[in-house]
Amino acid sequence: MANFYLDLAKQILELTKRPLSAREMIDLARKGNLIPQKYASAKTPHKTIHARLAESIRYEGSKSPFYRFARGKFGLKSNLLDMEYRQRYAQEFKAPIRRKEISNETILCIPRTDLSIDGNDGFFATSTYQGILNDESLKYCPRKTAEKDVTIKQIVTYVAVLKERQVLCYERGSYSASGKEFIGSKSIGFGGHVSSDDFDLFSTDGRGVVSNAWRELREELNLTDKQIVGRGPTVVGIINDTTTQEGQKHIAVAMVVWCNPADDITKGELEIKNLHWKSIRALPNDLLEFEAWSKTFLRYLVQHLDSIFNAYRQTNILFSDQ
Repeated sequence: MANFYLDLAKQILELTKRPLSAREMIDLARKGNLIPQKYASAKTPHKTIHARLAESIRYEGSKSPFYRFARGKFGLKSNLLDMEYRQRYAQEFKAPIRRKEISNETILCIPRTDLSIDGNDGFFATSTYQGILNDESLKYCPRKTAEKDVTIKQIVTYVAVLKERQVLCYERGSYSASGKEFIGSKSIGFGGHVSSDDFDLFSTDGRGVVSNAWRELREELNLTDKQIVGRGPTVVGIINDTTTQEGQKHIAVAMVVWCNPADDITKGELEIKNLHWKSIRALPNDLLEFEAWSKTFLRYLVQHLDSIFNAYRQTNILFSDQ
């Protein structure tokens, strides 16, 4: 368990020999001076330790060292070897799987009748993106309304995080507002719906697309400006795919961002699991395990990696239109 909060939970549960809530664990850890200075300033450590324990049980299953004794209370499996403990606490609470609610933020959409590539699947050049960005029919709609409107497509950012010649990959967990068809799939895309809140005085594209990409990277991966090399998220094209239900409702602004090779990247949201780097010198052997947009994006990155990488290395401009 290479995680401070899981290690702390294990230590506290071993000492107390009884199931505890996350808040009880943190309170006892503070009393015992078990929280190092690095983590002492955290505002809601009980929420973090609860989330890490829930993830361990959810994703590691029988291999997790923890179990749920009751709603909001966790036990340590190794304590069950003690007969007295076993008689009192040998019961498991099955928590319902949580899914993220769809928010009703106001999001950027385009009528399908004004989308030149509607009905065509694939990766399209930045000229297509510029055409969409400058389209006068672009409008903001409440997301819950857009989800039911088949005449429009919702615009989302889809950022590939690169480190030298590797791309950051992950698996989509169940705590997500994405379609069920994506849960468990591998992905290389980080991002989300471009909302009216993303557009401000500092937006460089007039719609807040780049601002949205920055926001999503900070939320999903805890990325800071110092970890980014070059000018930040840069548009490389558009991905359109109608083979999935989510693809029929959305169009992706494909972007790339390079990060410092020396920096570690950590997840910031529950839906992200199994973060790992993968070489993009060639198509991965597990390509079929990736969701549709990622398959398309991976093919593009492998084909154009040298030109993208060389442009970045020489000028810090991450892309020139193909």
